[in-house]
Amino acid sequence: MRSQREAAEFAVERARAGDERALAAVRAFARHLGDGLLTVVNPLDPELVVIGGSLSKAADLLLEPIAERFADVCLCPPPVVASTLGNECVVLGAVRWALDHAERRLFTLPA
Repeated sequence: MRSQREAAEFAVERARAGDERALAAVRAFARHLGDGLLTVVNPLDPELVVIGGSLSKAADLLLEPIAERFADVCLCPPPVVASTLGNECVVLGAVRWALDHAERRLFTLPA
């Protein structure tokens, strides 16, 4: 039996190969993901939505349906882009935050 990750990777692979049922399933997933993102996008009105982590590997299939969903619902839909950091996005963000924090603590003179 496939894990959820393996099933998703298989569906994406088949969709890229032209399997219409797989493409429909991936697009439906993307629209549902867009619906979930709308709970944050509508009240916060961000300038940009970044799809990151392992989902960014399927950006070629996910971004358009998400953007279409935003266009259907949002007054000013934000652009939807994919992160180039892949699965490392959380780790790299944590490292960047730690470096910023250390820089402020070590190199900022007290007021």
